Amino acid sequence: MSQPAQLLSDEQLASQYRITKERSHLGELFNRYKHLVYGVCLKYLKNEEDSRDAMMDIFERLIHDLPHQDIKSFKNWLYFFTRNHCINNIYKHRKTKRDQENFKKIEKNTEEFMEFYEKETLYNRGDFSINSKQLKEALELLEDNQRTCVKLFFLEAKRYKQIVTQTGFSMKQVKSYLQNGKRNLKKILLEQTEKDQ
Repeated sequence: MSQPAQLLSDEQLASQYRITKERSHLGELFNRYKHLVYGVCLKYLKNEEDSRDAMMDIFERLIHDLPHQDIKSFKNWLYFFTRNHCINNIYKHRKTKRDQENFKKIEKNTEEFMEFYEKETLYNRGDFSINSKQLKEALELLEDNQRTCVKLFFLEAKRYKQIVTQTGFSMKQVKSYLQNGKRNLKKILLEQTEKDQ
């Protein structure tokens, strides 16, 4: 029996979509990161209506483009896909020196923006409550490295570089432990919720 879409990893969903072309897989995948897509669009386009339009355009492009991509990290790939879409959109309409300066400022803050996004999705997506007893119990079920990074990042508000310094992990390892830890937390909490029902 196949797993529910919400329990599949990003990469599993992307693979399933490439094989089946089933839009429910793409819909679940896009829904996980629509806040990221909107945030990036708003950062570049500076307009809520334009950003919402860009989101719809990006989803339509994903329908056709995703099956042809070999993706290692969907979230990172989607970030750059969205960024490039916005830049192309702007260049089509207004190629000013001010826009060029804005791009440079935004690019300098890319990592900071991604860190902010990670925290926002944990607190605001509604998957689970950061202060709940259930979350604390779920944290104890994570692998040691994942639990360490998740606690430092989300509970102690450490930055990526601070976690690297404190743990001795590489930047790549920190991001991987956070991504996998967050996904596993969601899976554990969903399983606990189903048991309680």
